[in-house]
Amino acid sequence: MTERVAPQEASPLPPIEQQEWRGEFWRAASASSNKELADGGVRAWTEDVIEVDGEHGYFALCDGMGGKLGGQQAASIVAQTIKGEPTYAELRDTSEEGFFPRQFAAAQGEILRERTGELARMDTTATVMYIGELEGGERYAVLGHVGDCRAYFVYPTGEVVPLTEDDDWLNSQEAYNELFKGKSPAEVAIQRAEIRRELDEATSVDQLSPAALGLYVKRNQTQGVASAHMKPHITAVRFPPGCRIVLMSDGVYENIRPEKIGGILSMNSVLSPQEQSAALVREAQEGVSSQPTLTTKMDDKKVLIVEST
Repeated sequence: MTERVAPQEASPLPPIEQQEWRGEFWRAASASSNKELADGGVRAWTEDVIEVDGEHGYFALCDGMGGKLGGQQAASIVAQTIKGEPTYAELRDTSEEGFFPRQFAAAQGEILRERTGELARMDTTATVMYIGELEGGERYAVLGHVGDCRAYFVYPTGEVVPLTEDDDWLNSQEAYNELFKGKSPAEVAIQRAEIRRELDEATSVDQLSPAALGLYVKRNQTQGVASAHMKPHITAVRFPPGCRIVLMSDGVYENIRPEKIGGILSMNSVLSPQEQSAALVREAQEGVSSQPTLTTKMDDKKVLIVEST
């Protein structure tokens, strides 16, 4: 559960926990902080999970939902279930027999079996990724995505390209019928991005267009792995040296204005993955108390950055 907040007096920012990993052709770093509390403290536990298996080039960021036990358990189930040794062809297979559809379905089944008692609402969103090298030496990254943990691709030049789109009301059939029917895929993508940016930057509902207001009212209709019609989105990209892929939870990006996210990500030539991940989490922490928007909220904050070296 998350909690929307109003401007507060400045208080000491929570500590940031960091980790680093290195592989044969990559380096990675994460930064995390737990949810802030209204009394100025910090929650002792987190519902979010980061999992790294360097041997197999596996990286996962899962944002649990459903309370202290349920959220963390659901996130851990997904992070562990999707860990394996898939081939590049298996990762790109979007059929029911493909690696990501098969493993996400297995994780869904396990979550649903555990949904009893105080775990009845457990669920999680997830963005998971495998990186590797093909026989010719070309490097790749393949992502499986459900929900609203976001991924960004950052070129050595600092150009930032989103790799995921939130599984929320704006991507539903209802929203398509209401807002986008008859428009080309390119037009729909542009308009969706404009609506998201409008909501991210607004400080009052009075500033919202009808479309952005609809997204705000239905902002909690995010698909999780346990959702009845769950289907992972699969994205494959080349991952040449100097490029970075950044995974972040909604506790980060909903507390930072879009231009600030782009600004921090574009500094990849001067910031290490460790410095960049910490900068994003710190900016999100400061956003909770000093730069509130309609989407600002107290929540766990996690960033995982992987660089092709």
